[in-house]
Amino acid sequence: MPDLIQEELKRIKYFRREGKYRNALDVISSLDNIENIARKDWFDYKNFEIDVLIRLNQFEDSFKLIEEVFNESQKLGLPLYSFDALHYKSYITYWTGNLEEAHNLILKSEKLLNSLTDIAPVDFSERKGVLLSDKAYLFSLKGELKTSLEFAGKCLEIYEEIGNKEKISMSLYQLSYICSQMGDFSNALKYGEEALKYGELIKEERIKILIEIADIHGFMGDLEKSIELLEEALVLAKDMNISTWIANILLQLGIHFRTKGLPNKAIVSLEQSLQISKKTQIQILIFGAYIWMSIIKIEENILEDIPKYLEHLQKIAEETSSFNFDKGFRVAKALYLKRKNLPHQKIEAKKLLKQVTKEKVTNAPVHIIAIINLCELLLEELRKTNDIEMLEEIKPQLYRLINITESQKSYPWLVETYLLQAKLSLLTFNVRETRRYLTQAQQVAERHGLNLLVIKITGEQEKLLKQLNLWEKLEESNAPLTERLELAQLGEQMEIMVSNRTMLARVTEIEVTVHKDRKVCLVCKGEIVGFMYVCECDTIYCENCTQALTELENICWVCNAPMDKSKPVKPYKDDGEGISLKISSRDPKEPKN
Repeated sequence: MPDLIQEELKRIKYFRREGKYRNALDVISSLDNIENIARKDWFDYKNFEIDVLIRLNQFEDSFKLIEEVFNESQKLGLPLYSFDALHYKSYITYWTGNLEEAHNLILKSEKLLNSLTDIAPVDFSERKGVLLSDKAYLFSLKGELKTSLEFAGKCLEIYEEIGNKEKISMSLYQLSYICSQMGDFSNALKYGEEALKYGELIKEERIKILIEIADIHGFMGDLEKSIELLEEALVLAKDMNISTWIANILLQLGIHFRTKGLPNKAIVSLEQSLQISKKTQIQILIFGAYIWMSIIKIEENILEDIPKYLEHLQKIAEETSSFNFDKGFRVAKALYLKRKNLPHQKIEAKKLLKQVTKEKVTNAPVHIIAIINLCELLLEELRKTNDIEMLEEIKPQLYRLINITESQKSYPWLVETYLLQAKLSLLTFNVRETRRYLTQAQQVAERHGLNLLVIKITGEQEKLLKQLNLWEKLEESNAPLTERLELAQLGEQMEIMVSNRTMLARVTEIEVTVHKDRKVCLVCKGEIVGFMYVCECDTIYCENCTQALTELENICWVCNAPMDKSKPVKPYKDDGEGISLKISSRDPKEPKN
């Protein structure tokens, strides 16, 4: 009998690794019919059953089984299995959004593990790794990424010591995910690619890693590689017949195809995602497909289906009472009204977009779309009215956009926003401010390996140098705003930002959090390791940005104090006041989200 049990456990492991979860449950069901099974074997296959149920999103059934396993382990005095039950319970709890309860469960499991004395070292190490991994995920969801990274690193060390290759791979994936959230795409890519090397990897985990690496390439602007990886993940998901992954990947591919300028291909992918999502009833995927089909068809001026899509979006928002879904519906409606192009409809679109931009940031992609389209409407008004005061409506929106993109580590978007700010500054002949924004855009692009944007910014800087005399003449003659708008090419920059939303591919409902405990350079937004320059006003600069600013003006951008006191300051123009500009920080007039 013991040999039979072990053979069946091997079959369960095999089916689990191959993603054949229903087959695994069938074997587990057959084991339930065996009488007098050893308690250790019973706990082992019940743990597999919990794991499989979670992978099938059957949380209610898994919770019942977790309670059964926990109570049985407590009754028999088997604390290791009590720990396992607490781990699974905390895992479900933090991924369903109750972070406080998840934290309490993790603390409870940690206390239990630390109380054990008579336990095999390998068993203790296995559970210690699980505990550290749980902590890493919890703190990443809470936005405490530095702490999360420390726990994930310790987890990897433990699994490497005991040689558990499956766990090593998933620890590397976790490190990749956290580094990606921190904007450290170089290390994120390194960890992700290393995680794929392990043959013992569960197929579903391979899908997760491929999607994560695809996300990283997408954030770095390499759409071709991102699509290649997503298509590889799609083949695996179809082979495993896991509908949620198939729908999710098709959604991401649809967004990428749209960004590449392939609207027809994007719509086909999104429609396929929608049909599968309707069967699985995963509302966030259904909503995502409708949103992106709306955006693409509005962009292509194919408007006949949009009212129907808006009805579905509104219905989902009302049925789920989701604040994020309601925001998405309002933004989609605003884009539709904006495209209809009638004056009263544009007024309504502007009203809806303003509503969303003023609300708390709980879904970054929705807010970014709202801000960019609102700015486009405001710039359109600026062109028609020639009222320079309209800039005061646009600037707060750019502060919001910078805060969100900076928090999301969406550096391509951050660079494009700085470029837009640089061009806006030219409208008021503030060349000094323009130079600063261009410098900041360049430093962010260089710091985060955005080579195409570095080339673009260099071109903008060269163009500015060639046009300096022209801008001075326009200022002397107090040239009309129409001439300034044409020379600054604001419309061209706005068009780029409206049509390019690469960073929005990731579906997320995690609230944007600004991490103030990290040492981050004011200019390039990179976390500082090693040398840093700290001004008298406590503003922090990394080594590269310190050198760049010393060569540019040799003054702190916040307090105007000299950065290198052995050298003269080099302001572009002494206007008698000095600009104390907290670039990329919140506008003092803006309320906190």
